[in-house]
Amino acid sequence: MSELTYWQAARFLDCATFGPRQEDIVALQNSGVDNWLQHQLTIDANEHFPHLDAKQLTNGNVWPEQRNATWFDFALWGEDQLRQRVAYALSQILVVSNVGELMEKPDRPLATYYDLLVKYAFGNYRELLYHVSISPFMGEFLTHAGNKSRAVTGVDPDQNYAREVMQLFTLGLNKLNMWGEPILDGDGNPVPNFTEDDVENLAKLFTGWRRHTPLTHNINWRTPMYVDEINHDTTEKVVLGHIFPANVDAESELLALLDILVDHPSTAPNISKFLITKLVTSNPSSEYVYRVSTAFRNTGGELSAVIQAILTDEEVYRQDHYGARVRESRLHATAFLRALDCFTVRDIADGGLSLERTFPYLKVLGANSVFNFYDRDFIPPGPLGDRELLAPELDGGEWLDMVKVSNWMYEQIWIKAEDSRKSGRKHFIYVRLNPFFDIAKQEGEKALIDLIAMRFCKGQMTARLRRALEGIFAFHSSDGADLKQTVRQMIYFTSTSSEFRVQG
Repeated sequence: MSELTYWQAARFLDCATFGPRQEDIVALQNSGVDNWLQHQLTIDANEHFPHLDAKQLTNGNVWPEQRNATWFDFALWGEDQLRQRVAYALSQILVVSNVGELMEKPDRPLATYYDLLVKYAFGNYRELLYHVSISPFMGEFLTHAGNKSRAVTGVDPDQNYAREVMQLFTLGLNKLNMWGEPILDGDGNPVPNFTEDDVENLAKLFTGWRRHTPLTHNINWRTPMYVDEINHDTTEKVVLGHIFPANVDAESELLALLDILVDHPSTAPNISKFLITKLVTSNPSSEYVYRVSTAFRNTGGELSAVIQAILTDEEVYRQDHYGARVRESRLHATAFLRALDCFTVRDIADGGLSLERTFPYLKVLGANSVFNFYDRDFIPPGPLGDRELLAPELDGGEWLDMVKVSNWMYEQIWIKAEDSRKSGRKHFIYVRLNPFFDIAKQEGEKALIDLIAMRFCKGQMTARLRRALEGIFAFHSSDGADLKQTVRQMIYFTSTSSEFRVQG
């Protein structure tokens, strides 16, 4: 496409990063989307486990919050923004969680799992699914680790992972066409993708996989599971109409299964649509889904091609109700901090630690179940419901989280800005407000509001919000308030407004 406008560049970065920064917007206008994508696809990945390890060695302590603080460090300051943003999206498809205290100290095992998502974020979905399937944490979470054949135990093997690898990780519950629309039978009902017999047979296939347990009896969470063939079911199996002959080893059966699952007609639209909703819009058109699904199918599930198809589509720049998504509170926080050019003063960034302690309820890999944080088909009541618009991020307790994040933003603006009285505390994240103070003092109200619009509204602030900010400025000016307090109030009002809360 031709040279990007400021709004287009900001919009693209809103979808591809954890929040556009003004300097990055200008750089993207100069380089173009293709060059930006090629750079992001080739730079080294930031791994979470080594960073977490360095944090814990530096601090001399091990805190549960440090894994999520590591996530914040990379989201706020990592160069590999696209890879980390895609990994975050994948973490909401290939879900594991420590909710319910799966283990006593989950930070390192969860960081190891998250690094799988980071490593294969631009790889083949089949390869990613292979490593997820033999991950010791996934084996623990969906209970297929240690699964044994009926011949060994006298009971049927656990069916948990067998069901979810089809229902959630690949083809979905019901058949879809390439547009992401349900295929209906003659009575107008959705057509199921699999039966209980498929689940039962697939559970047999996932027998024999074990975690590495050294002599200390502590599970090695960084080493993939291995096969104990004695416990593997070697009988014939039929899954989704495909015959797995008898006497085949577990590894070979798994590889054959992954070909079947990834090549299934419903997998491309199911995974493609979900990734669109996590990156760009909660309500993509069927044509958008078709174009991305085609990229998935034509490349055999190459995620780099899928991500490029998502981010280079014309619908990225759609400016209506169908081109937006509500930022979940975690992304609301990162976008806010990046808009204000946040920084920390530690050599090993640890500002995320104070942030994570503020948000203990917003943990990555912290959903209540394998079904993720939100119902992907949730339609909230009110104006969105009247238009039948999906807004998954408004499901559940998100409204309470919004209030908590708004309170945290207030604290950040008034207490943890670079000019604040606590600016000497190394573990804090700080925001830079001096550019706003300076322009308000030197150029006045209009220039200040224009700068706020550039940082928070992609340069296109609605007349309604502008009038509200003008009112705040006029009220505080007439009241003789300190100019800095007026500026803080205007930034807070904008950052908690729907115009910033909605990624659109």
